[in-house]
Amino acid sequence: MLKQTYKAEVNFNQFYAYAVAGDSDWIKNSPGTAALNYIESSVYYLKRLTEEGKDDMAIEAFNDLVSERIFTLEADPKVSYSDCSIRNGKFEFNFNPTNPGVNVDYTCQELEKRLDEALAAKDPEALPVIARRDLQKEFEDKKEDLTSQFKEQLLGADVKLMADYDAIWKTIVAGKKVNSDVDLESCSRRFGSVLKQYFEGFLYYMKNKLNKDDMMVEGFTEAVSTLELWVEVAPEGTKLKDSYYEIEIKDGKFIIRTTPSNYGTNGDYATQNFVDLL
Repeated sequence: MLKQTYKAEVNFNQFYAYAVAGDSDWIKNSPGTAALNYIESSVYYLKRLTEEGKDDMAIEAFNDLVSERIFTLEADPKVSYSDCSIRNGKFEFNFNPTNPGVNVDYTCQELEKRLDEALAAKDPEALPVIARRDLQKEFEDKKEDLTSQFKEQLLGADVKLMADYDAIWKTIVAGKKVNSDVDLESCSRRFGSVLKQYFEGFLYYMKNKLNKDDMMVEGFTEAVSTLELWVEVAPEGTKLKDSYYEIEIKDGKFIIRTTPSNYGTNGDYATQNFVDLL
């Protein structure tokens, strides 16, 4: 599933000592079974993360962060019962030192989130795995169909739907430092969905306002000579022409622009007045 060989490391003397201190008869009587249950708890969530070993992006990200190729069992007083983490190149199954063996099946339920936390610790500006997954499913996989619909509305003109994913994410991360209301987790989970939302909104207004009229379409393609439709995110604090977004045609490109705190807000309506730019 991970396309690499991993090994498990468990300090059973330490694990047993925590079981004694926490009065866990289960672990005291069967420490090996208990440790194995922690490790087995990851299987379901790893399958979900990697889509049964088919998602190379997720597999690569996991293997890159768990560079030691080791699963280990570690106490962590910050954990209520059971959780997981990636530290020092190892994947840890964490338990509260006073409550070992509790809620073992849910140890890895936050696996995606923990993976992105480790990624952010390594590179704060790196595009999260959760964002990349949403980007692929909600935008990249649907981009061809969207593009063909734009082509139909523009009477055969081959438009390109454009966004610099890394630049957008870096701007969102920088925005969080300026405005604590910027929700990185929400932006990550909706990263691709929001891009699709902006373009789908544009397609809706294009259908209703150009209406495949030869002259209107010609006016659009002349103004947007590159046939590139962009979504951009400006630095937090940038004054936008509208509350949540602005649009402009610059250097032959049509640009939909927002800011980190407004990423996706009313995105469907961003292009409602695009004909005013023609």
